[in-house]
Amino acid sequence: MQRLLVALDFDAAADRLLTVARELARATGAATHFVHVATPDPDFVGYDAGPVSVRNHVASELRSEHRWLDDRVERFQEEGLTATCHLLRGEVVDAILREAELRQCDTIVVGTHGRGRLLEALVGSVSHELLQRAECTVVIVPPPKRV
Repeated sequence: MQRLLVALDFDAAADRLLTVARELARATGAATHFVHVATPDPDFVGYDAGPVSVRNHVASELRSEHRWLDDRVERFQEEGLTATCHLLRGEVVDAILREAELRQCDTIVVGTHGRGRLLEALVGSVSHELLQRAECTVVIVPPPKRV
């Protein structure tokens, strides 16, 4: 294992996912590429020329997300691990797969929300689709157990 792509979402499972990624990076010496696929632009007419407040809000969210990723990279680097971060836009699975190919990653690490089968059938599952489409190893980290 030489390069990990760690697909992060800003949810309660992120810390657990980071722990697994850290353990894999330490054990293998792999460079780690953190990615987050930001919410796509709204699909309503006039967005590009829309109100400044909408554009400012989207920009503020993107800056906040990037700061969060930068903080995780710094923590990895402080431990002597190689890490970078990339904030992506687009359809989640396609963006993750494109980035994994671009960075020549041999492993994708992703979390799962642990939803039931019915909800997964209705809304889909990023981790399931990655398993189906990825040409490299996919490690799925389950959510923390609810107490």
